[in-house]
Amino acid sequence: MNWEVSEGGEAEYDGPLVGAAGSDYVAMMLGGGAPQRAIQEIQARGSLQDARCEAVLGLLGAVGVPRAEACQAAIRAARVELLAAIPNLSQDRLLLLLDASFPYIGIQELRPVPLAALGGLRPVPEAYLRRLAADKELLAELPTTVQRQVFEIDEVLLKRWALPVVAQYPSETASRMRALDMDLGAPPGGLTSGRGRRLPVLPRRVLRAGSGSLRQLAEMVGESRGVYSKLAALMLTKFHAESAVFVSAGLASYCTLRVQLLLMLLDNGVKEVASADPLLPLAYVLDTSLAEHRISDDSLAALRLFFDPLRDREKEAEEAGGDQGRFASAAPHVPGRMRMRKVGAEGIGDESRERKRRRREEEMREAREKGEEMPAEMARGRLLGEAGAALRDPSTLYLLGHEIVRRLGADADSEPFTPPADSPPDTPDTPLQLLSRLLQLAMSARWLLRELTGDPGARVALPSPSLELTREYYPLLRAVIHLSHNNNPPGAPDDPAATSGTASALVEAANKLQPHLTRSPEARLPAFLYALDATGGADRSRDVAAGRADYAAAVAMLSVLRRVLEGLCARSPGSLVEWAPFAATLARRVASAVQGGGVVPGDAFWELAFDGILMKLIGVDPQVHDEVLRVLLVAGRHMTSGQLSSYVEASLARTKQSRLARARRGVGEDLEGLDSGHVAAGGYSSGGALTSRYRPGDVGPRGVPEGVERRAPGARGGAT
Repeated sequence: MNWEVSEGGEAEYDGPLVGAAGSDYVAMMLGGGAPQRAIQEIQARGSLQDARCEAVLGLLGAVGVPRAEACQAAIRAARVELLAAIPNLSQDRLLLLLDASFPYIGIQELRPVPLAALGGLRPVPEAYLRRLAADKELLAELPTTVQRQVFEIDEVLLKRWALPVVAQYPSETASRMRALDMDLGAPPGGLTSGRGRRLPVLPRRVLRAGSGSLRQLAEMVGESRGVYSKLAALMLTKFHAESAVFVSAGLASYCTLRVQLLLMLLDNGVKEVASADPLLPLAYVLDTSLAEHRISDDSLAALRLFFDPLRDREKEAEEAGGDQGRFASAAPHVPGRMRMRKVGAEGIGDESRERKRRRREEEMREAREKGEEMPAEMARGRLLGEAGAALRDPSTLYLLGHEIVRRLGADADSEPFTPPADSPPDTPDTPLQLLSRLLQLAMSARWLLRELTGDPGARVALPSPSLELTREYYPLLRAVIHLSHNNNPPGAPDDPAATSGTASALVEAANKLQPHLTRSPEARLPAFLYALDATGGADRSRDVAAGRADYAAAVAMLSVLRRVLEGLCARSPGSLVEWAPFAATLARRVASAVQGGGVVPGDAFWELAFDGILMKLIGVDPQVHDEVLRVLLVAGRHMTSGQLSSYVEASLARTKQSRLARARRGVGEDLEGLDSGHVAAGGYSSGGALTSRYRPGDVGPRGVPEGVERRAPGARGGAT
């Protein structure tokens, strides 16, 4: 404020009559008791000071241009001239200009000047940044370079600003469709030769460029390491801090976002920020492997090189002599979940929280004195947690599962499960052992991140390969795969007589998998993927399909999975959300098989896959509901109107609660402004629930097959 005290003790103002200070001066003058003199003084103070201006203003008034309009034109011209000169000003003069113009940043007509000065300063003084952070409306108008500087000093503001964008990513069409597509990462053709199995999808680099959320986040990051690290931490917090016990496809999409943002910075040439992230080598190898639809031996070597420093060989040597490795990864809060165990951690009550906190602070202080960001053990644990989250990206998780199935389907002598018994302790993992480690780490990522949040210095390590998987489960699953593959080699004619002798053996072999599938999600993933691969045999005419060994394998695997599903429905219904990707992909398989003539409603395969599995899982995710409706659209021509109506009514009844919950949450409001079209839909021609005219939750012509208008008793429509 340019206020001074005169000799008579009165306050005088020598600044321009704009803003709050100018208003206060005008009010003071008008309230002083001499209005005529006050008006004259205000006019004198508010007029253009050059004597020649008065004559020009009089001339303009004579031709009909009001004084106010002329003054506004003069301000606009001066602003244009000043803005043109700002790029050529030195940093010192920019700071002087900012000091002079910042008090008027709240005036819309003058705001471009301080904003331009802010945009040219490197860096902006922190005092100004903190004042800008207090005005949300003004923050939105700041140049992105200034916004980043505000975010660097105010992490709370960054989280508040970025959280809606981060939360929007799982709802994008491409994100949802890919999170539920278990064909991602599958080798072309699979182990069988089914037709029409994989949906056309775009490369991940194209998808990154088409994601509105990713573009906004990358723009927020720019070249700021501080903003990037805070955003990465926010995404992982969204993943592990949710109260849900089980990981839905939407929740796992935060892991996708974490990795995709890193790779998008690399795509955009922001190499200084991307290369500073220790996760980059892992993210790059996984992205390359997804593009190749397999994890090659070279990629396995790169993964081994990345994860070897994260192992605890002493603890592994201790476990190697006993039975501890059998269930070394079962999570304490979920029965049967494989556990990421703390290595050498203190027992409960051995150390108070306060003592532990003081010890961590001392370790951090010593690390900073050495010029390190954090102690080596803490950095190692954080990297392991972030690596687990990167592996939990749904596309990457499916790639791991497909690679396990592919290697199990190779020649039995070419892919050992474990090294020979007399191997030294430092013998490298076999490919299946390494893949098992990574699968266990991915499934345990949430638990690990929660542990590290509570105790950042906890001693953790890459899990040992589960003996249950490598010594018990994999041989059983390989037996099923080889029974099918050896009796149905690629290119061999379909022989029902040869297949009939294999079907009973397949059923017997598949039944041995049930105990493992019941208690271990790590075991279920390869089983899901092989069952989906084997259903390619149903994508033929009925006579040909029934004569193939892979069709018999699909029936055997789906029978076992149906029994496992029935058990989980009774014991742990909340865990069914993790079956959503399998259900969505299976529904597309069934629709393809119906179109190909290999399956018709009412036959054994239909009753097993559709009635026994899909109708039980229809409510776990809106996209599953959508895909089941697509199956009914395809199969409707083979049904009577009564059969079709009963299926639709059953689907509405079983999804009623989820539809009402989505209606209460107002799902869809946060999708406004998202890109539409082929890229935003991830290349999926159907686009799923967000682009299809058949939307889950709708009742009537938009929500059920054409010609069916019945409502289930008590069902409510319109919830999308």
